[in-house]
Amino acid sequence: MDLFSKTKPSLFIARPWDTSMHQVYAKLGESLSQEWNIFDGTTIIKEDWAQANREMFIKRNRQLYQMIVSGIQKSDVFIADVTNANANVMVELGIAIQLNKNVIIVTGQERNRLPFDIQGLHAEKYDHVEGES
Repeated sequence: MDLFSKTKPSLFIARPWDTSMHQVYAKLGESLSQEWNIFDGTTIIKEDWAQANREMFIKRNRQLYQMIVSGIQKSDVFIADVTNANANVMVELGIAIQLNKNVIIVTGQERNRLPFDIQGLHAEKYDHVEGES
C-alpha cells in the first residue's frame, strides 16, 4: 500500500453471507467507501457507485473463483471474519495468505473454537455487533 499514492487503497472483506452479517458489513462498506475501494466478495463498493456498477457489469460473466481471486489480488488489506469457520471465508483467507496480503482476522466466537490450522494466527474477537439482538 503506497501511502503517497493518489488512488484509494483497496479492502477485501471475506465474511459469512448470512442475513445478520450482511447489514453490519453493508454499513461498514458505506462508511469506508470515501477512503477505500472495497471488495465485499464479488460486490464492489466505491464512493462512485456508477463506476462500481460498471466494474461489476464487466465481470458478470466471469467464474466466481476468478472474481474472488481478482479482488483479493487487487486488495491492499484483507479482512476475514472466520466466525463459524465458513468454508468460503477459509478458502479466501488461504488465497490471501498465499498472496502475502495484509490480513486482519476477526471472529465473533472464542478463539479456541477456531480450526486448529488458523489458531496460531492472531484473531481479534468482537463481542457485540451494533443492532444485534
